[in-house]
Amino acid sequence: MLIAKAVCPKCKAGFIVDQKLWNVGTVPLRCIECGHAFLPPGSPKSLSVEEAVNAAVPIRIWKTG
Repeated sequence: MLIAKAVCPKCKAGFIVDQKLWNVGTVPLRCIECGHAFLPPGSPKSLSVEEAVNAAVPIRIWKTG
């Protein structure tokens, strides 16, 4: 498993995320400290969600409150 270090832009807490999720770049990360959701800055956006999870069907990410 490859990992990337995320830093919350709101509270500056650092935490670890799966690098494949980071490389998707369109799925918001949620801070483990304050709950703020943000897109990974500097993501290469080189993977689709389907490629990241190795799915043969389309995946839709639902935003919840």
